[in-house]
Order: sequence, then C-alpha cells, then structure tokens
Amino acid sequence: ASTASAPASSTHSATPAMPAPLAGRVQILIAQADALRVGDHLFSPPGDNAAEQYLAALTLDPGNPAAVAGIDAMLATLRHGLDNAWHADKFTQAMGLLKQCDLLGNHASTSARHDGRKQRTAFAKTVGNSVATAAHDHDAKRVAALKPLADALPASYPAGFDAATAEREAATLAAGTLL
Repeated sequence: ASTASAPASSTHSATPAMPAPLAGRVQILIAQADALRVGDHLFSPPGDNAAEQYLAALTLDPGNPAAVAGIDAMLATLRHGLDNAWHADKFTQAMGLLKQCDLLGNHASTSARHDGRKQRTAFAKTVGNSVATAAHDHDAKRVAALKPLADALPASYPAGFDAATAEREAATLAAGTLL
C-alpha cells in the first residue's frame, strides 16, 4: 500500500489556450495515473503505470498541479521504500528505487525536489559510512554488496577514507592473506 494514497486532484483547469479535447485528455491521464498510483502500479506494467501517465499529462500540460501532486505522492512512496530497502539490507532494491526517484525528481514540486536532495545527501553519507565500517571490519562481502549503491549515489565517505584501497584491503584480509 502506498504511504501517500490520497489521489491528486484531477480537476485542474488547463491554461486558457489549451483546447477542450486536450484538457479532457490531460484530466483522463491524471485520473488514470491516480488510480494506478493508489494501486501501487508506480512503474509497471510498462505502458500502464502511474509514472508514464503523469509524465504524459505533464508533456501535454507542463506544470499541471494535479500531475505534479501525483509525482510528489509517488516520490514520497518511493522514498519510504528506499528507507525500508536500506534497513532490510536490500541494496539492489534501494538502487532501483533511487533511480526511480531520479527519474521523477525533475518533474516534482520545488518542496519535493528539496526534500529529495536532502534525503539523497543524508543517504549518501549513510552509505559512505556503512562502506567505511564494513571495510574497517574487513567485511569484503558487505563492501562488495554496498559498492554498486555507493557508486550510483555517489556515496559520501568519511574524511580520509579511500574506497578503492579499503575495498582491496577488505578483500585481501578476508581471504586470509596479509598485505
């Protein structure tokens, strides 16, 4: 279930220059997107998901408040999922959610974009610290599991930490060989 399940209002009246059939099409896209979002069809199935419907509405009516509100609600759901994936050590899932947030971020409201940048900065530090801790503990398996996510962010490592060296040392020491 979505953490932001209230549908965005789809009663936005389009700009005065927009022809009525086009305005109607935008309202239909938003209504479909709202229903898909509430049903947790955020990015799938291809061709019939909330993200594609909201983005199509924004292509026809840039800045449409109902479509932007829907994108904001999707981002809230994705960010919540990102936190859950991180806490469950599902790093591949977290990376996928991060990419989905990136895809929608530029279409969100100013406040949602700000919240996204703030969360991403904090997350980059958390991931960087986790890689540093795993390297310090010589946990090569965890370093390797975190590396794709750390690279995708990119992670923000503690001062003086060298990820490449730490990764080599963790792998070498885990194998039982001294440097």
